[in-house]
Amino acid sequence: MIRRIFKTLVFFSIIGLFAASYFYSMDVYRFYITTYYKKYRHTTLEDVKRKSSELLEEKNYEQLEGYLRDIIIVFPHDLDIIRIAGQCYMRMGKKSEGADLIVASLEGADITREELEKVLAELMQQGYYGEIAGMRNMGLGRNDAGLHFVYGKALYKIKNYREAYKELIMARERGMDDVDLLYYLGVTSDNMGNVKEAISFLEEAKKVSDQDPQINKALIDVYRKTGQYEKAAELTIKRRMR
Repeated sequence: MIRRIFKTLVFFSIIGLFAASYFYSMDVYRFYITTYYKKYRHTTLEDVKRKSSELLEEKNYEQLEGYLRDIIIVFPHDLDIIRIAGQCYMRMGKKSEGADLIVASLEGADITREELEKVLAELMQQGYYGEIAGMRNMGLGRNDAGLHFVYGKALYKIKNYREAYKELIMARERGMDDVDLLYYLGVTSDNMGNVKEAISFLEEAKKVSDQDPQINKALIDVYRKTGQYEKAAELTIKRRMR
């Protein structure tokens, strides 16, 4: 019994030593890498942002990942660097890590509209609609028609049609009236059961872009739902003749 207790104590002592050694080594490495970049290389935050942006632009993702692995230790609280790291991860296919970093970089950030558009475009391209929808709760771009449209589109993609409709209507009220907005207002209205309103939006969209396949398909669907089979058939024939 005593021997068993002794072995257990020895085991946990060894584990404790390994843990202490690990954390101590991390502190040593953090000190070394910070000294190297700040004291020896005289690296400034502006230098880091410029080089990181260039590597991202040149699509040197593996080099950028290796570079930022150390840089984030040196400048752990800079939101721009965290955002660039997130974009890098997403473009390398590490979408979950990238999205987490991008969203984290926006919390409390003083971000320009241009920067926000780039972030939203990155998330939209990668299909992170839930993250985009969540970002509207941060109060970013609440008076911007284009950003309301992006939030509305993301909410539509995750099938939150009621909230999507609110955002899309706000986009229109703030002056946006292009064909994409009309299309998403149409299909969102359709999914909410407002078929007549859906037809109105989609017919308006068709006037702007007569040969758009997704608009025509959505319009055919709502025509059939409302029993307008002749219109649906006519539009179907026109699509096939093009």
